[in-house]
Amino acid sequence: MLEVGEKAPDFKATTTQGDRVKLSDFVGEKNLVLFFYPKDDSPGCTREACYFRDTKAEFEKRNAVVLGVSLDTVASHQRFQEKHSLNFPLIPDKGKELSQMFGVLRLGGLLLLKRVTFVIDRDGIIRKVIRSETDMHTHVDTALEALDNLKG
Repeated sequence: MLEVGEKAPDFKATTTQGDRVKLSDFVGEKNLVLFFYPKDDSPGCTREACYFRDTKAEFEKRNAVVLGVSLDTVASHQRFQEKHSLNFPLIPDKGKELSQMFGVLRLGGLLLLKRVTFVIDRDGIIRKVIRSETDMHTHVDTALEALDNLKG
């Protein structure tokens, strides 16, 4: 798994809405909060995603963009976004490229991701890695705190 102080890989991905995103889109412009979660519409993932939804304005105040990533399909992401009025892009990572780059795939044959959030600054450097499988709110709260601690 990537760690604090490392340069985030310049990933390229497509959101559920068909928009292409890459890390270099944000470098020099915006901070990025990239959160990986196990499964659309599961109880914990729903709580986490809805808390990101409810605090979107707080991330915007800190010049940050939030992106959610799981191995679910485009159709699953679309249902999840619509059902819970999620106001940030989701990335379906069926090919596991993004998950492998960040080292968040579970071992042991499970086809799920670890619940991990990366706070990436405008220089493309990982400034915080948040790992908690059970405390969904810590991902949002700690990401906001990490953004507050960034210079500029």
